[in-house]
Amino acid sequence: MNSEVYTVYDIMQILNISKNVAYDLVKQKGFPAIRIKSSYRIPKKGFDSWLNDRINRTG
Repeated sequence: MNSEVYTVYDIMQILNISKNVAYDLVKQKGFPAIRIKSSYRIPKKGFDSWLNDRINRTG
């Protein structure tokens, strides 16, 4: 099954960041994370859009 969401672990791997940094990121205003009880899920389309916006800002 091809999931439509990322986990915090997936974001850690994609961005090559630590667990603490990943959790700080998903808690930021504007980051497309959804909290479900004590865990977070990040829609792939939302994350891809968020990342592309950041890439385009920095040139």
